[in-house]
Amino acid sequence: MTQGIDSQSAQRIELTVDEKDAGVRLDKLLAQRVEALSRARIQALIRAGSVAGPDGATIGDGSYRVKPGELKGTWRLSGISTSDHATPIGELTFSRGADAKTVARCEATSKPEVTIPSLVLDHFNASDAAGLERELRRVDARTIVGRWAADISPLYARFISASPGLFHRETERGKRRHILRYTLSSGS
Repeated sequence: MTQGIDSQSAQRIELTVDEKDAGVRLDKLLAQRVEALSRARIQALIRAGSVAGPDGATIGDGSYRVKPGELKGTWRLSGISTSDHATPIGELTFSRGADAKTVARCEATSKPEVTIPSLVLDHFNASDAAGLERELRRVDARTIVGRWAADISPLYARFISASPGLFHRETERGKRRHILRYTLSSGS
């Protein structure tokens, strides 16, 4: 980021965006990290085209949500069951694919407490985890929460709704949805 609009007061500041910063508005993040400038001044600098992303492209919108380079490592994946307790689903590993996209691989737990439908494991196995990343909200360095509104056929919905399990039924925008709430936790 370059501070100042005129060349006499310009000062270059480089910041690294960590995974814990994912989803934070750019103006808010810069105000937290650059204490010498007010948020209003930072917003003015952003509008003036004085802030650039890692690729050098100008970012002109303070509401831009910063993104981490990628999710990394292995996380314990637990669903919040209909009885409101964490139910182990498996281990979720994020890595960088050959095409520079984040890849997600999920290995199911060997002794699940509830039936884990195959569509859950399919959701957490992705060669491009961009959709999965949009579901996530970081709580702290070791905890991430997620919410997935699954598109489930009416017949399958009857099956998974008939017994206690992972999906919560909710009405969203006038449409009945099946929601999986989950946590990712890291031991490191």
